[in-house]
Amino acid sequence: MAATARGGGKAVKIEPLARRRRENVSPMSERTQADIAQSVQVQLASDLKAKLAAIIDATVARDRDSASSEFEALVARLHEVFRAPAADGKHVRDQLAESLFPRLKSAFRKLFDQTSWIDPLKCAENLLGLIVAVDTCGEFADAVQQVVEEGGGGHGRDAFSFAGLTDFISVEEVLQLLGAGKHTGCLTLESATNHIEVYLSQGRLAFLNPRAVLRRVFPTRDAMGGREIPERMLQSAAKAFEKSGVPIAVSLHQHGFLRENEVREACKLLGVEVLVEFLHEPEPSTFCYRRVLDLPDFAIKYDLRVGITPFLLEGSKRLDDMSNMRRVFPDPDQPLRMQTDAFVRLGDLNLTPMEIKMLAGLNEGVSPRQLAQRVGLPMFETYQTLVRFAREGVVVPPGGLGALVGLAVTAEENLQSAFDLLDANDDEREVSNALDKAFGVDDPFNELNRSDES
Repeated sequence: MAATARGGGKAVKIEPLARRRRENVSPMSERTQADIAQSVQVQLASDLKAKLAAIIDATVARDRDSASSEFEALVARLHEVFRAPAADGKHVRDQLAESLFPRLKSAFRKLFDQTSWIDPLKCAENLLGLIVAVDTCGEFADAVQQVVEEGGGGHGRDAFSFAGLTDFISVEEVLQLLGAGKHTGCLTLESATNHIEVYLSQGRLAFLNPRAVLRRVFPTRDAMGGREIPERMLQSAAKAFEKSGVPIAVSLHQHGFLRENEVREACKLLGVEVLVEFLHEPEPSTFCYRRVLDLPDFAIKYDLRVGITPFLLEGSKRLDDMSNMRRVFPDPDQPLRMQTDAFVRLGDLNLTPMEIKMLAGLNEGVSPRQLAQRVGLPMFETYQTLVRFAREGVVVPPGGLGALVGLAVTAEENLQSAFDLLDANDDEREVSNALDKAFGVDDPFNELNRSDES
């Protein structure tokens, strides 16, 4: 409110101090901000120009180390510009930047070896195209962020989801991302041969719901036999999944094949085998994640409570074991041959009913893949049995006998290998101690201590 004062017979209007400050200072402040913004843009352009020139010079000179170093500096500068601060958590720009920029570095190292980059003009065009692509990605990320925040149907952030191909972001990276963020929702993976729904609860694997299972035979507790799912029951379970998403293990329980106390372990066995196959899938698969506030009843009732890190470690170990076994049987479609004296050697083996069933197929010259389909076991377990037969001289190993040396594929063999390694370390320690005593040193550590004290 303005005040008035009288002096010399005239009324003088006194404006408030704050108002006069706003009128006088605000225009100057706006001009100052505009000047600062323009100065920042000029500095950024100059900085990027210098970095691009340094990269071109190093690339044309074929100086790989300098070019890589300059390119990493450019990527770091673009990363700073690309990232956008978000007051309400991590911005879509930031999530895209975390995946995009590390891949730019590896892509540059591959492109550096191309002869076309020797031409300075071609190199400059490619680098400028890179900056334009980054700017386009920034605009795309802002559009995605707006859709996420507005959300269809008024759900906003609760409806957030993302999708992609596993040749850009692997299944392992997606699972680690969701686990680290303690997310609750459903990750759907689909390949040319299978489909699985992965339900997560606070970053843990809560339930795995595959469309098709890899086994028809469940192992029994005595490990000597197995229970085979009737074909009609398996088809009925597959129809229930397609119609209403009922898990196959739950359908098998409803049909009386599984008891109530067996359902959770059956869900874990069937689901983990399929999810591990997606980890090893050579062809790109699609994935889609959607946030789910309330998990389905079956995911809550039969919560697997499996940590993502232990699962990935087990999956990695299984991948290594499978790679080792593939050295013995490189081609899963190559017909298997039995040794000439196979039946003589079989007389000394203690075989399970499943192994006897597999031998019947081997006698017909089937391939490992055909054998797995015939007996109803996953490829991993089929290969384990074939490796055992190859060791016992029953099956001819196409990869040669040398591929069997040091191969451990069962839990017992892995434990034995660990104990053997410990024994070897103990033996080396004993040899070292014997040498020390031979040279008059009873305890080398005490000898060192005495020399230090002196």
